[in-house]
Amino acid sequence: MSTPTISQVRQWDPEVLNTQAAEWEQKATTLGDTMDASARAVDSSHHYWVGAGGDTMRDRHDEIHGDARGVRKALEDGATAAHSGATAIQTAKNTLLTQLAAVENAKFVVSDTGEVRIDPSVLTQLAIGNRVANQVTLAGLEAKAAQYQQTIQSALAACGAADDSAEQAVNAAFANLLTTQFTPTGDEAAGLTGEDGKRDAQLVASGQAGNDDLVRIGNKLAGIQPGQVSDEEMDYLSRFYNTLGGQGVLGMSDRLTILSLDPNAVRAETGLANGLYLLSDHDNGTGSHQGGYDKIPTDLQAMIGLGSQTPSYTNPLGSPVANLQNLSDLQRLGNLVDKADPKIKPGTQMGIEMDRVAARLALSVDSGMGVPPSFNAENTMREFLAGGERNTDSSYHVLTGTNADNTLATWNRDTVVMPLLQHQWQDHGTQLGKMFDWIGQDAGSPDLDIATRSARAASGLTEILSAPGNYDSLMQHLGPHHDSTLGAVNPVAAQSISTALAPYAAGLAGVPEVVTGTHGFQSFGPVEAVRVFSLLDTDPTAGGIMNGTAMAQAQLMDKLFAAQDASGLGGNTDLGIYSEHLRWLTQNGLTTEAAVRNLDAAQAAALANQQDAVAWKVKSEIVNGAIAVGATVVPGGKEAALVVTPAAKIMEAILEHRVDTLHNPAIIIPDQTVGPHTNLIQSGTDHERMYSMMQGLIETGSLNPKALPSEYLDGDGKTRPYVDVANDVDTSGNRLNRFGPLEGILTGAGVKDTDLTRYLSQATGAEIHQDPSIHPPGINPSDATKGIMLGTLSPNGNDEWTQ
Repeated sequence: MSTPTISQVRQWDPEVLNTQAAEWEQKATTLGDTMDASARAVDSSHHYWVGAGGDTMRDRHDEIHGDARGVRKALEDGATAAHSGATAIQTAKNTLLTQLAAVENAKFVVSDTGEVRIDPSVLTQLAIGNRVANQVTLAGLEAKAAQYQQTIQSALAACGAADDSAEQAVNAAFANLLTTQFTPTGDEAAGLTGEDGKRDAQLVASGQAGNDDLVRIGNKLAGIQPGQVSDEEMDYLSRFYNTLGGQGVLGMSDRLTILSLDPNAVRAETGLANGLYLLSDHDNGTGSHQGGYDKIPTDLQAMIGLGSQTPSYTNPLGSPVANLQNLSDLQRLGNLVDKADPKIKPGTQMGIEMDRVAARLALSVDSGMGVPPSFNAENTMREFLAGGERNTDSSYHVLTGTNADNTLATWNRDTVVMPLLQHQWQDHGTQLGKMFDWIGQDAGSPDLDIATRSARAASGLTEILSAPGNYDSLMQHLGPHHDSTLGAVNPVAAQSISTALAPYAAGLAGVPEVVTGTHGFQSFGPVEAVRVFSLLDTDPTAGGIMNGTAMAQAQLMDKLFAAQDASGLGGNTDLGIYSEHLRWLTQNGLTTEAAVRNLDAAQAAALANQQDAVAWKVKSEIVNGAIAVGATVVPGGKEAALVVTPAAKIMEAILEHRVDTLHNPAIIIPDQTVGPHTNLIQSGTDHERMYSMMQGLIETGSLNPKALPSEYLDGDGKTRPYVDVANDVDTSGNRLNRFGPLEGILTGAGVKDTDLTRYLSQATGAEIHQDPSIHPPGINPSDATKGIMLGTLSPNGNDEWTQ
């Protein structure tokens, strides 16, 4: 194989090779004994079988005996190769894990492919204090990271080499022999019937099925194609799995795993996993042959159900006697379903139950209940979570707390989602993030049903994150080296959540859907919205995505008001309220994060600076050309406005940026020499709004940039970014006010003075109105904000947006 990943090496169990070697040794011994007995019998035949017939028999025996010697030698050589391979692989694995532990203990983070970077908590500390000294420290850490990376990746390469050598040695031992007599033809599933399924299952259950039989049956299952499963094939699946039973399925999987050096056996085990998923899926079959979770073996349902019980401190995973066996069965089942073809998904209800298993295991592991250290819970949790996430309908129902038939679930969605968010995943939440990734991608779908489904899932996710108790749990901060906030524990999951909710940033700010262009996102008050923004701010990239989207939508509203007004249609001045809501939400998300986490001024400033680079980059990518690609000017009025930008366009910009950031450290150390270049907390001035309006008029052709003051233009004749103009200084280093001409430029291009004044006034008024919702008068601002966010203080009836 090519160089493996760390997670792959962790899963390697070289004992499988030793087990296989012992089986081959036993077969070689048995074959040798049989050959010796046969040889003695043939030798004695000279005394009683004389003539041509006897001579022919003895000649034929010599030929067979020679072939058998070849088989015996292959088995013996294969056993030797397997034992040697197991030793070499175990040695390489131990070396890697030892080196990995040393690197992680030295406060470095190692990716799955062996890249080593500095721990984000260390980078956060280096962003504060003496910049010169910290840069020296940083340089030393980067050099050490490079050295560690070379060591880890060399160890990974050694693991790959050991694996390759073992494979080559075993293959060489059997080079002249067929491992199975089965040759897949691609149409193994042709003509399947229910009786075939029952007969195949009975053969496996009897214990009389040889390896060839298992491979043949598994390849039948692999031949059933998703999307075109016939009723006859569904009948085969139902009879096969239910006759065999859950334990029989797991036993067949165990045997095929042992044969994993044979590609036909690998395909067979994939087929075994595929068939289980196909049988569970309501989308397959018709009438009495329709699939469903209730169609899989009842003991498998019980096994999965036991793993997804309602949390109990006295009964974590079943009775004490059944507990370890159930864990073992869940591990075997997870190992099987993880091998299913990526194109095949479980049925919706089965996907829900698989997510619940992952959550139940996460809670048990993190609370120290019922899961022994020897059990590889992390891998089993990932396998079940990955299985459930194959079906986005399952994720939808988990987030909305409903069953596959849309009835209200008897379980609470918080008991599923919260343990998954709180568990510290080894992949930093990458797998967990797939539960949410589809939401943002579907938000801008032209299919209203798909877009509404996305909005409802986003609403459910928002409800979970903004509930006071959940928010408190995800915002826990135990000191500079024990940050257990969502963004610190699972930064990639936080980024996925931010990507999912970004199209609904304006909806969170109370902007009507006639403006946002989304469908079905429910209303939330300022307190809930600030909770979500501040929670996502715990990871710089996640916060940057959300804040950048909000700032982009705010700036687009400024532009769109001016475009409407200058066109003579009458600008909707209420856009000023919505624009300020978005800016207010961004600013207060950052200050609230600092208050809830008890950060001092220096820490708060450093974390805010880290947000800026990502946020302003995302904002510029969304804003640039947004009017040209997505806008239609419509008449003004209370509800008549302009869809800010299609959700699909927002996602295009976010995903493009996120792909880059996920391959690099999330923490960005700001260059302290630049100064207040892009400060999210200080954004939202009248000058910034009017500058955006001016840019909008240029983009819609209502204003010629050549008529602008030269200080507004770059060398190519394009408008400079607002923040650059705002930070212009004179020869003495004093900041210059470049924005005096703005109002005249706007009115000269057709924006009515009275409309402009009202727009700016409404924006300012919106800020004044919203502040009491999280800053009630008469209480220390930081204490008040923290109390309201954690639910210990009431927002005094102000938890609603200005309209």
